[in-house]
Amino acid sequence: TLFIDSQGNLNITGLSGGRYSLAIDKPGYFPQTFSDIVVGGAEASNFPLELGDLNITAQRTVAGTVRWDDGEPVTNAIVHTMS
Repeated sequence: TLFIDSQGNLNITGLSGGRYSLAIDKPGYFPQTFSDIVVGGAEASNFPLELGDLNITAQRTVAGTVRWDDGEPVTNAIVHTMS
């Protein structure tokens, strides 16, 4: 069972011991996957596991028109963004 409490804490119960991956996906944000989360012991169904803050990044949109010096639009321009 998975739920997020009023403080934003992620709670998962009923897991058996082993390795897990956690995928977070929300519209408007880049998906994020956290791999190799180790849950200890075969009977480890309800215990605290501190993962720290899990941050996801909002998607952004760049829009506009590329123009030549004379103001005419450039056709088939290739635009790259860098962070």
